Amino acid sequence: MQIVQENNLFLTLRFFWETYKNFNHYRPLRLNDKYKHAMMNCLASQRGTGALLGIDILSRLKEKFDVLSGNNTQKESDEDMKANEIGRFLGYKYPEGNCDEMVRKYIRKK
Repeated sequence: MQIVQENNLFLTLRFFWETYKNFNHYRPLRLNDKYKHAMMNCLASQRGTGALLGIDILSRLKEKFDVLSGNNTQKESDEDMKANEIGRFLGYKYPEGNCDEMVRKYIRKK
C-alpha cells in the first residue's frame, strides 16, 4: 500500500469511512474489535499530521456517541480509545510500516 501524506480533513473523513466499510465487509473473519480500532487509526495516522488529528477527533466523537447511545459502556469505550491511541502512535511514528504487523504486537487479531 502506498502511503500518501494528506492534511485535508475531507480526505481524512473519506478515508475513515472507506476503511470502516472495508473492515465491516470482512466481518465474517470475526476480527477482534480492538484490533479494528487500532488498525483504522494506524492506517489513517500514516497519512500525516492532519489525518492524525482528524482521526483522533473522529474516534473521540464516535466513542462519546457510543456511550450516550448505549452502544458501549464507558469501560468499553475507554478500552476502544486505548486501542485507538496505540494505532495512532504506531501509524504516525512509522508511516511506512505495516500496520497489521505493528498492531498485532500489541493487540490480537482474532
